[in-house]
Amino acid sequence: RRSGRFRFVEAEIVLDVSSLEEAHEIVSCIEEEIYDCFPDIDRVIVHFEPPQIERFCLAVPIEKGGKEVSTHFGCAPAFLLLDIRCKPEPHLEAERLLSNPFATEEKRRGVKVAEWLAKEGAEAVIIPKEEVAERGFFYALIALGLRPILRPGLTLEELRQKPPCPPFSPLEPRSGKRAAPPRG
Repeated sequence: RRSGRFRFVEAEIVLDVSSLEEAHEIVSCIEEEIYDCFPDIDRVIVHFEPPQIERFCLAVPIEKGGKEVSTHFGCAPAFLLLDIRCKPEPHLEAERLLSNPFATEEKRRGVKVAEWLAKEGAEAVIIPKEEVAERGFFYALIALGLRPILRPGLTLEELRQKPPCPPFSPLEPRSGKRAAPPRG
C-alpha cells in the first residue's frame, strides 16, 4: 500500500515451527528478501501465526496394564495413540493402545520407537518428565517432525478429560515453569 510517496508491505503468514526464534529468523529472511527485490519499498512488516490445527494424533508412553503414563520411552511396554479434535473445543475422538514392538531391543530402541510412532501417524509425544535422559529418542522425535511435549506428572485421566491442542510450546510443562531440555 502507499501513503503519500511511501510504499509499505504488510503480510500475514502461517508458520509451523517449533520455536519463536525460528519463526523470527524466517520472518527476518522474508523481510530482507522483499527489501532486496523491491528497493523502493519503505517499510515491510510480516506477522506470523501458528497453523490452525483441527485434529492431531498424540502418542503417550504407557506402563504395563495400560492404566498409567510411563516415564520410559524406548522400553515403555505400549503407547496410547489419542486422536484429538481441537475445534470447537479440544476433545478426544478415539484412542488406540499399541504394544511397543521395540521394548526389548538392545540398541537404538528409542530411535526405532520414534520412527514407528511416526509411521503410526503420531504427530506429538507426551514426555512426562522434567528432563530427558534418552537424548536419542528426543532428537529422533524432532528429526521426524514429532513434537515432544514435556508434561511432568500428567495422568491418563487428565489427558482424556483435557487433551492438549496446538499451539503449545513443546518445552512448557503445565505449571508454566520452563522444563530442562536434554543435556549434551
